[in-house]
Amino acid sequence: MLIILFAALLSASSCLAIEADLDGDANIYTSVIASLAELKARQLAEKEGVRYLPNIIQRANSVCYEELGCFDKNGTFKHLKQLPEPPETVNTQFLLYTRKNLHSPQIVDYKKPETILESNINPKLPLKFITHGFGGKNNLTWVWEMKNALLKKEDLNVIIIDWSLGARVPYYVAAAVNSELVGAQAAVLYYFIKDKLGIMEKDLHVIGFSLGAHVAGFVGKRMQEFRGTRPGRVTGLDPASPLFEDYGGTVHLYKDDGDFVDIVHTNADLLIYGGVGIGVPIGDVDYFPNGGKRQPGCGSTLKGAFIDIFKGDRERTCNHERAVHLFTDSILDPSPCKYVSYSCSNYSDFQMGKCMGCDEKACGQMGYKSKGAGVYYLMTKAKKPFCADIAKLAVHFPKNIKKSYGSLILTLIGGNGEKENITLSQKDEKLSPGGERILAIPVNDVMKSLKTIEALYLKYNGWFTKGAETFGLHSVTIQNSNGEYIFKSCGTDVTLKDNQYQTLIETNTAC
Repeated sequence: MLIILFAALLSASSCLAIEADLDGDANIYTSVIASLAELKARQLAEKEGVRYLPNIIQRANSVCYEELGCFDKNGTFKHLKQLPEPPETVNTQFLLYTRKNLHSPQIVDYKKPETILESNINPKLPLKFITHGFGGKNNLTWVWEMKNALLKKEDLNVIIIDWSLGARVPYYVAAAVNSELVGAQAAVLYYFIKDKLGIMEKDLHVIGFSLGAHVAGFVGKRMQEFRGTRPGRVTGLDPASPLFEDYGGTVHLYKDDGDFVDIVHTNADLLIYGGVGIGVPIGDVDYFPNGGKRQPGCGSTLKGAFIDIFKGDRERTCNHERAVHLFTDSILDPSPCKYVSYSCSNYSDFQMGKCMGCDEKACGQMGYKSKGAGVYYLMTKAKKPFCADIAKLAVHFPKNIKKSYGSLILTLIGGNGEKENITLSQKDEKLSPGGERILAIPVNDVMKSLKTIEALYLKYNGWFTKGAETFGLHSVTIQNSNGEYIFKSCGTDVTLKDNQYQTLIETNTAC
């Protein structure tokens, strides 16, 4: 029995390079909080003149590493007063994958030019760098899915940057500072590849998630420092906020770090609410799917990372990790859906259907085929494939009805019996005669097979205000982005009784 168990463990370890690590960056919340608390204690101790012994004792104020250049405590991370760990500690690995070696990586090393010359790198093909974030490594699920999708889509050179020792849990502060060193290493490696094989900057695309997004930014920053050039494209997938967002473009990934910098924000909320992503626009184009804070299908983070500390880590990181899944989903492009994105003054206006109109030139497109400039909003579905068109839901109330207070809920019922609820008003909200509710909603699987809609009215019973026993609907319509009707019910006012479902009859008449 022991022999069988040992054999099973040995087999599992031999498959490590292709097994998906399901934990991902799940420890980011607790580790970030702990690291920031330690940093605050150290800074307070220094302010009060008390000796503090941090985890990493660094006596030097600066350090230089041959090709990588110099790093200074009063430089990029002067707000942390900390140097990156030595390269031998970070132990960055560059793993090359091509269509010739889809599953077995070739290690390339900027200190060993022969590893580049003897590798499968094709100088006629574009080069992609992919880098994980805090707590990550090269065999994470999303890293492998993205790498595989890229190589299935195009004949490419793909290099995964594994800096797992430099991004190890629970040392978030150290990992943040190490991101600059790793960026410098990747920049040096790229120039070795360019000098030896000729791949130009315009064909270099650096993709980074969370802390890895800032690694991608430092690739561009160091390239400009070394030779005055920068990558053709840098993609930041929910760039990490703690220790970066408040310190400017010299610290975090910024639009100056590449010829084209596109950013996907999926968890851009305060840390106390469970958010770890940057919330402000930092790229040439910034996409905020579903508002950029919380994503459909993910557990709520509204209770916050502190209160929610005993819930599953996977639930808390779902919003953060959604950025990489959206991007990977966009690579293979299996459906007509193109992650069309809309320019709007804010997400609230977008939700209210105020910014749905745009022609092909005015619309943005999130993902692998990114296009646009500025800030864009879009909606996605709760599960793969995530891409969704949007529709306009318009609900009008009768003019000859008494005002009321209460909730209005529409239940969309699909052909397969699936249901989706859409809340039009909150429990104590005022409902006025002749009023309306207009919303942008994603076209999901329920709506694609929409069979009928049920309406529910729940009157409000408060201390000072009470809802009427009945309210009503004048019309309910749903139109796709082309203005075509998905559903319309109009012509006759519908009376809604308190706490009773009313099925809406679809009509063919003009509304």
